[in-house]
Formats: sequence, structure tokens, C-alpha cells
Amino acid sequence: MTISEAMQSVQISKAERIDRNGTLAVLIQACGELIKKTGSQETCTASDMANTILNTFWNFKIDEIVLVLHWGLMGRFGKLYGKLTEMVVIDWFNQYDEKRDQQIEDEHIAKKNAMFDRSERTMSTETAWKVITPFIKKL
Repeated sequence: MTISEAMQSVQISKAERIDRNGTLAVLIQACGELIKKTGSQETCTASDMANTILNTFWNFKIDEIVLVLHWGLMGRFGKLYGKLTEMVVIDWFNQYDEKRDQQIEDEHIAKKNAMFDRSERTMSTETAWKVITPFIKKL
């Protein structure tokens, strides 16, 4: 999954407004799996981590949260030394947020450039003359 694809899902704060307990339960389950896979049961709890994510990164989409946790587990934000802690996960989200901001900016610039692509809007001298001639005659 790419950042652009992940950004198409439902924002976590919207899901929380619809069903806070259900949203929190899904996050707790995801965090619990992450903690289990990293063997970090004694350094953090799934409920604390889920609450931190929900309260701090409320503007992220659900698929983005899944993506960050997956990328973090795969070492995309750096190798995990020792046990997983909430601070490590927060750092993953902050690193992802920087990549996300860059992606949004790049997409915006590409869209803007596409709107003003001169290659599609060029006209021949003959066509330009036909367009301008009526205005010149009015002068």
C-alpha cells in the first residue's frame, strides 16, 4: 500500500465519532499484535499505545495507521533496538508524517503543473492571428 492509497480511507477521528469503543478496540487489537510480534509486553500496553495513537494522530486515516505500524515493524523507520515503546511508535508516526507531507506537496505540484502544461495549450501562429484579428480591428 502506498501513502496515496492509505490517505483515501476514513479519518480515525471520524471513525471515533461514529463508534469510539469499536475504533479503540480495533486499535488495541492492532497494537497488541505489534507488541506481541516485537516481544514488548513488559514495556508498553496495547491500550495505552492505542489511546496515544487515537489522541495524538487523530488526523490520520485508518489505513495510514495500519501502514505506519506495518512499516515500523518492517524496519522502514529504522531498526528496532531493544523493546518497543510508545515513544518509538510516536517517532514512527512523526517520520511517516514528514513523508506524508512531502507526498501531499508533490501531488499538489504535479496537479498544478498539469493544469498549466503549455504543451497542451500551444496554438499555431495562424490560429493566434485569427483570435487576435477581431480585437485589432476594433482598435
